[in-house]
Amino acid sequence: MEKKKGRGFTLIELLVVIAIIGILMAILFPLLARAKENARAATCLSNMKQLIVAFRMYIQDYDGYGPP
Repeated sequence: MEKKKGRGFTLIELLVVIAIIGILMAILFPLLARAKENARAATCLSNMKQLIVAFRMYIQDYDGYGPP
């Protein structure tokens, strides 16, 4: 009987690779969620600063009177 040449992956090798990918995903998903939340907070802070600048410009244009 002839032996087949070892050109493919064994089941164990595939399971190990899938397990490693699963572990990496479990580590990275919380980090990505935290980064997304930090980006939202930074965007919110930037928008609030822009509103303050616009409010101050309005007051300067209308001699110290705020918006109605």
